Amino acid sequence: MGKRRWFLFLIFFLSACVSTAEPTETPFSIQHIATTPEWEGLVSLWLTAYVQELAGANLKLELLSSEEILSSMERGSVVLGFMDQGVPEGWFATPMKREAIVVIVNPEVRLESLQTDDLADIFSGRVRSWEILAESSGSIQPIVPLPSSISRERFTEVIMGNSAFDPSAIVGSTPDAVLELVKSEPGAIGFIPAWRLEQGVNSVTIAGVEPRKETLESGAYPLWVDILAISPEEPVGLLRDFLVWLQGTYLLSQEE
Repeated sequence: MGKRRWFLFLIFFLSACVSTAEPTETPFSIQHIATTPEWEGLVSLWLTAYVQELAGANLKLELLSSEEILSSMERGSVVLGFMDQGVPEGWFATPMKREAIVVIVNPEVRLESLQTDDLADIFSGRVRSWEILAESSGSIQPIVPLPSSISRERFTEVIMGNSAFDPSAIVGSTPDAVLELVKSEPGAIGFIPAWRLEQGVNSVTIAGVEPRKETLESGAYPLWVDILAISPEEPVGLLRDFLVWLQGTYLLSQEE
């Protein structure tokens, strides 16, 4: 037993003397950033542009609800969120972009502009035919986002007032879904964030006002949402550099 005990001790001693390789730190550890599905395409575009600008920046985007973003940041699993409302008191928040909400119609609907009262009449179901408002005939088919959507919340506040949405309106679960429904449904009209606008639908001005930087800032164009970058504490390091680049370089270049 004595020899066996000394043998085991020798093995343990020699093992302890062997140096273990320390893990190599990467220049940029993974930083988890989150946004809601409504702003997925926009924030993804920002992250992609920054990663191309700064090779090696390891920023990973997660899609969460507003409540999940806040709870994830409290736990520390997400370090930065892009949201449009509900910033807890005392948290860091900085505006990134004022994003327009644009009204779109099926390409067969010949229409350039609508008044806010017209929009309320359409989406409440008080007006159901295009003959009254456009150089088109046929029934109007409203397409609306989910009730939890900030676009719908803002549209309700600015356009609908106390009027309820038409029960026959078709609900699109995402901006992509609303866009595709407006493309495919005859007589369709809907509203989406401006970042998602593409060919295949016609955009409609509100009272003849287009959603430009000047009209958004002045309030002449009434439908918009402020997108904020938020965090429990002021970002430092890579995250701070990302926000400075986004506000001072990338977004300014997009406005030119």
